[in-house]
Amino acid sequence: MPELDHPTPSSIPSGDLSSYQTHPSRLDNHPYLGQGKRIDITHLKTELIIRIFEQFAGASYSEPTILGHVCSEWRELALNLPTLWANIHVRWPNPRKGELGRINEYLRRSGTAPLELFFYYCNGCKREFDYELCHEILKAFVSRVEFWKEINFYIPINLWKTLYVIVHHDQKPRMLEKASLSFSDLFRGPGYFTPLNIEPYIDAIWQVLHKSPKLRQVDWAKIGIPEHAPFQQLTHVNPPPLSLEGVLSFLAKVPLIQEISLSIKATRFTSNLGLGIFPRPLLLQDLRILSVSGDDKSDSDGSPVLLSTLSQLIMVQLSSDSPNCPDSSEGPIVNSRPLKLMIQSSPKGP
Repeated sequence: MPELDHPTPSSIPSGDLSSYQTHPSRLDNHPYLGQGKRIDITHLKTELIIRIFEQFAGASYSEPTILGHVCSEWRELALNLPTLWANIHVRWPNPRKGELGRINEYLRRSGTAPLELFFYYCNGCKREFDYELCHEILKAFVSRVEFWKEINFYIPINLWKTLYVIVHHDQKPRMLEKASLSFSDLFRGPGYFTPLNIEPYIDAIWQVLHKSPKLRQVDWAKIGIPEHAPFQQLTHVNPPPLSLEGVLSFLAKVPLIQEISLSIKATRFTSNLGLGIFPRPLLLQDLRILSVSGDDKSDSDGSPVLLSTLSQLIMVQLSSDSPNCPDSSEGPIVNSRPLKLMIQSSPKGP
């Protein structure tokens, strides 16, 4: 298929297109269409069409050729815009035999564009699982590991070996920025061997993911906190449940953290718990969103425990240079910018 002669995405104007999304007629006023001149949608400037396609790619997981239904020119542009095909969602039980061909075609058309891959296996699905198809889909993803930008995999544990290939793969996911990886052991199909001690293999996979110099966001909720993690470069983390001491110890390792979801283990806190762990407050200048949840089944609800925790854990200051900046006796964490807190108590168990 011939390549189209159009500018690269980096050369496209960075103006906001949101005002054109709800009122198509306002396209008349776009500076790249000519002032006061009504233009048919099939005659839009190539630069603006590419912007529209890129907005679509980031906001929709629908068939990319939907945009190509406008006219043959738009279809040709869609087929030749790699970023439009680089966002692939596979959700079970939707995949069928024809899904593999579609995925391979998406991967081919994506070229060298960074890939955002979502593969979700539904625990509640009662239809018989096609493990061979799952294996082939995951194998196709692994074959392009050097282009991974984001992966969100929730897959059967039987497929661990398919993903384990990246450990010895010649190419590594050095473009990876965001990683979430979980395995389900609900179904175990015939003919698939899973070691009883699977943790070292899963850890080896994570070791490869952690070596990406661009990695910023991770989800460790199901695996614990790996010792080989690149703590110094992480900005968004979903760690496993931690004690208050564990929370403070972990936050000390991630100075660039911007957003974190904390689940605090059910326990009784004293008024000064955690305050003596650090001689000085932690300075988390980039922290924007802190989500805290907890579960204390011995209380009527967990709110008192959470509030007790937060009173010790958080100290928000408008400026870290303020003369009123607290010392270590006032709180273990100092934040120099506005912080959004989300507090949730888990329901009391039976």
